[in-house]
Amino acid sequence: MLNQKNFFLKPKMPRQKQYEALRAIIVDELPTTTVSKKYGYSTATLYSRVRDFKAGKLMLFPETKPGPKKRHTPEKIRQLVLKYRKEGLSVSDIQARVKQEGYTFSTSTAARILSDAQLPKLQRRSTHELGKTQKNQTISERAQPLDFDKQ
Repeated sequence: MLNQKNFFLKPKMPRQKQYEALRAIIVDELPTTTVSKKYGYSTATLYSRVRDFKAGKLMLFPETKPGPKKRHTPEKIRQLVLKYRKEGLSVSDIQARVKQEGYTFSTSTAARILSDAQLPKLQRRSTHELGKTQKNQTISERAQPLDFDKQ
């Protein structure tokens, strides 16, 4: 369990440690030598921290910028992904087709676009249904299955 007093009296995070050291010097008006021993800084470091703080150059609590609120995928790509899914293409096939049109994105982006549009995943298809051989070679359009019983 976290000792609450030690959180403030013995800070471990660098920003908090700097804050507590500066606070001890400026607010509590403790001597720099005492503060340097307590927080493990040299006196020269503390003098420079105080100088930077007074000059407004030291940001102990920098402002955080919140991340993006919406997706960054261009609408053109979204429309292409949805168009190719209507043609029955898989995510990897969609990615390859859109890449031919000059756009690059990951398969996970395509899957996310389809998920956002509430489109279900495709059923797994066999290599024959995909038009591929066992060694991932494309089967020709004019290829026909052989019938050895037929003479």
